[in-house]
Amino acid sequence: MNAFSASQFIGMAIGPLLGGGIGAAWSYQAAFFVMAGLSALSLLLVGLTVPADHVSKRRTPMSPSARPTLRQIISNDAIKAMLVYLMTRGFWRQSFNTFYPLLAVSLHGASETRIGVVLSVYMFAEGLLQVPFGFLADRFSRVPQVAAGSLLAPLMLFAVPYVGTDWGIVLVTSLMGGFSALGRASVAAIRTEIGRTHGMATVAGIHSSAFSAGRIVGPIVTGAVVDAAGLLAAFPLGGTVGLAGTFLVVGWMRRWLRRDPAAPGIAIPRQPAPDPPLTDARSSQVTK
Repeated sequence: MNAFSASQFIGMAIGPLLGGGIGAAWSYQAAFFVMAGLSALSLLLVGLTVPADHVSKRRTPMSPSARPTLRQIISNDAIKAMLVYLMTRGFWRQSFNTFYPLLAVSLHGASETRIGVVLSVYMFAEGLLQVPFGFLADRFSRVPQVAAGSLLAPLMLFAVPYVGTDWGIVLVTSLMGGFSALGRASVAAIRTEIGRTHGMATVAGIHSSAFSAGRIVGPIVTGAVVDAAGLLAAFPLGGTVGLAGTFLVVGWMRRWLRRDPAAPGIAIPRQPAPDPPLTDARSSQVTK
């Protein structure tokens, strides 16, 4: 799951870097023409590489009566926690993407290329670390990883207005992306496990909608705060929203662990049972 997410984030990381370079070398219009060309190329590659959708005959579909309703799915405490995690994360991340370029230009006179590099570093850090953190989520308790990522990533926003050097802002955004990957990896693992009983597509759709809702609301609310209090207020606001979300996420996760009998098996990955030792008979068969 996280290897799949890593490819998405690495692609998102290349976008601002490529767009900033094209905008600096030619024009902003050229960046949109290149984006349109890459979109057409991706459509062609999808058509050539994605296999046909055949339903497996070995899979028994879930009967309509056994499928949980949308209300039942949303009432799950783990789903509530992940909805808050994704909404608040979408809020502060999109606010950062929207208002950091304004800060970089107005206070530091940054070029298009520098802004593209800063936005790309965040995505590269999250994309490259998605797989190793997914490895951790498959082997260690997931709830502490969600809590740590949810807490530490928005804390980095408080430092953004005070960092003016290139290496400083690259370090801050790298840490932000790394901590985001830590939490996201375990969220993806928990979401997948819950989706096995609550409907994989439904759970994935709910989470995508929550993240999109945060990305929609974040720039609007942050823009209103910036108009009232100034540009520097955008980043403490995003950090505060992220930290407030962390307390709700941890609270619902802890209640989920207490109330749901299946929660410990999802929150703490089940290790495969070791192979039984060879008996004398089996040893002789292997030798032969």
